Amino acid sequence: MITLMQQKMNWMNYLTIGISLLLFTITGCKEQVDYAVKSKWIYINTTDSSIAYFPDRPNFNLEGQDTVEFETIIEGDKETNPTNLGSPLKPSVIFYGNNLCDTLSNQNKLLWDVSNYEIKTIGRNDFEYVFRFTDENISKAKRCR
Repeated sequence: MITLMQQKMNWMNYLTIGISLLLFTITGCKEQVDYAVKSKWIYINTTDSSIAYFPDRPNFNLEGQDTVEFETIIEGDKETNPTNLGSPLKPSVIFYGNNLCDTLSNQNKLLWDVSNYEIKTIGRNDFEYVFRFTDENISKAKRCR
């Protein structure tokens, strides 16, 4: 014979299961997947000039023949195209030495446009971008005002 206490416990179990199913049905099963995109940005100064930019960014002052790296991890798509990413550096002016400047704009996208970078796919959503400052970049720069 089932006692009154056992009947109440069975009823409570069914009630708990029923409420859980009801809540699951109401809220639904929403699958949220975020994909991380890792990128390493390497800037190589192949010239003898020092290179800095405005607005100032700590750790981005390249002496002649120097290299600096930045790593970023951002949210992206399951299959991110490396050409869809943008440089973490958004300078408005690049300084070469003490008196040459390169003003960046929509017409001069030197560091903004990833087509100016060597792009290497390390793995799925893991990319490496290399930009080389060359004597040609300096030859296009103007005297700072």
